[in-house]
Amino acid sequence: MRKSVFEFLAIFGADGKFREVNSLLAQLLGLTIEEVEGRSLLDLIHPDDIPRTVASLFALESGKNEVAFETRFAPSDGVFRHIQWVGRQLSDSTLFWAVGRETSEFHRVLAESQDYRLRLELAIGLEISTMWEFDFKTKRITWEPTIAALLGLALELVPQDLDQFLNVVNPKDRALLALAMATLESNGSIEVGIWIGQSVGGRYLSVRGKVLDRTRRGKALRAIGLLIDKTAEKAMEERMLSMAMSDGLTGIANRRSFDGSLRSEWRRCKRALDPITLVMIDIDNFKMFNDTYGHLVGDEAIRAIASSLLALLNREGDFVARFGGEEFAMILPATDFDGAKKVGEKIVREIRKIKLSQASDWNFSVSVGTATTTFLKDPGRSVDLLSKSDEALYEAKHEGKDRWVSKTL
Repeated sequence: MRKSVFEFLAIFGADGKFREVNSLLAQLLGLTIEEVEGRSLLDLIHPDDIPRTVASLFALESGKNEVAFETRFAPSDGVFRHIQWVGRQLSDSTLFWAVGRETSEFHRVLAESQDYRLRLELAIGLEISTMWEFDFKTKRITWEPTIAALLGLALELVPQDLDQFLNVVNPKDRALLALAMATLESNGSIEVGIWIGQSVGGRYLSVRGKVLDRTRRGKALRAIGLLIDKTAEKAMEERMLSMAMSDGLTGIANRRSFDGSLRSEWRRCKRALDPITLVMIDIDNFKMFNDTYGHLVGDEAIRAIASSLLALLNREGDFVARFGGEEFAMILPATDFDGAKKVGEKIVREIRKIKLSQASDWNFSVSVGTATTTFLKDPGRSVDLLSKSDEALYEAKHEGKDRWVSKTL
């Protein structure tokens, strides 16, 4: 069976230091996860790969949506292993994530073979791909016959030049592809991902190319490359990202996602001079509930409350996350102090309605703390607003639970 899934997962910072890695990457390096995390990627790769890796990190930090790069690691046995990475920035975060797979076997075959088509196919390890050739003077594109199936078009509708190709690309990616082709002419190589079709979804393709012929003055004449179907891998990457940003028990956002969304909404409200409210919610007497009914029923209770909180959100930008344990948090942009009090009251009222068949005699309640700030004055920092909402939550607990307290920053 052809192997086409990513094996390695890593989360790292702009400084190149690993924050999280999976066990497969640690095993390849001959180290434990604890020994890898905190170390710099640059300390573990081949010295010749450092400039290219640094450039990829810089591109991500500068806002590039996705980069692909390759590194060689020297594990304890001293034999270098090639890993091909696809990296992205975590949403609204200063961290980056990358998935990778070992391509050592490809490099072994590449050293033995001069056949260009074979090298490209082995490099990507995918079943559906099409070679293309581009004439810079006429802008005409010549394809292999498999292009029709790859694009989902009748053979007579296959694009014959760059403008026609742009017309089959999803509108949001047309400018990206046009820029990539201009970059190909000037820089000599490209690799860019695009969606095909006029609507959301469809097929995700990787466009890879390299200039083969130039004039004596360096003007590009001809390029050759591959169009590769990466729809399945793209879906897998999105699932992995979703897993990294979601709470495993409830399916709603987790603390990492909350922190990123708070930074994003704080900046947006600041630009628009809109107020912003944070809400902290804690399930009352949850330890007693767990001790009485057991942890499995406790998990059901957390899921039920998460669903109820999610159902209360009805505006774009409103956000709820599991903050940790039995605690939840909400971000409510463009919500003033009066609106925050209404939300606090509604949360308390809706949670009282929850009933579980496994604990039919238990009356659920929550304590709620809200904190609101406005950007018409000095709003402080987002961490100050979070602290103020936590302070309000503590007061609600101290005053008897099953209630809300609202504060301003």
